[in-house]
Amino acid sequence: MPLIILGVIFAVALGIYWIFSSRAIAEEDKKIENERRTKAAGKTAGNSDSDGSDNVIFLSDDLEREKRRHKKRP
Repeated sequence: MPLIILGVIFAVALGIYWIFSSRAIAEEDKKIENERRTKAAGKTAGNSDSDGSDNVIFLSDDLEREKRRHKKRP
């Protein structure tokens, strides 16, 4: 009898976990989709970049490190 009670508790807990995890995944999907839409709308309306690449800003230390890495390549 105690084993049946433990099984029922486990099944209920598993169901609750599944409900909460599916809600969290759905919210994350909505968030990603909204970010994708705003990014696409912002690029078409505000930016004049034709190639669609984002600008990358290197700090001076990063730039020097990248120069050294590039020189080391065969």
